Amino acid sequence: MYCETQDLIDRFSERELIQLTDFDSVDEIGQLVIDKAIADVDSKIDGFLRLRYNLPLLYVPQELIAAACDMTRYQLHREAAESAVTEHYKSAISYLKDLATGRAVLPAGVNDITIPVIHTALPKVSASPPIFSDQFLSRM
Repeated sequence: MYCETQDLIDRFSERELIQLTDFDSVDEIGQLVIDKAIADVDSKIDGFLRLRYNLPLLYVPQELIAAACDMTRYQLHREAAESAVTEHYKSAISYLKDLATGRAVLPAGVNDITIPVIHTALPKVSASPPIFSDQFLSRM
């Protein structure tokens, strides 16, 4: 996951998340609604990243967490997103497009894959000396 519920709370407040997800009027965050929005955003982010990076990443850098939060917030607002929310979403999509094309890069280490080097000796080939030489065969 590129962001978690706590990341959303830290950035946008618990009150806003309750307003966006509390369909049962219990004054609590609708965790299933948030989980679905996060999953949708994760899938969209993967679509951009897989063009240049091996997934899953070893760790999620702050800039991806921020982009995922902005995208999830937009997703939660649905059609009623205010202009600031929409602008942050568009900025996140632009950043992901830059990552996909190489105009932006993720920090070093997010995609380091250590592939073990297997040292194997090449097989040794030995053969008996030829029975018939080229000279002998040319006389026939």
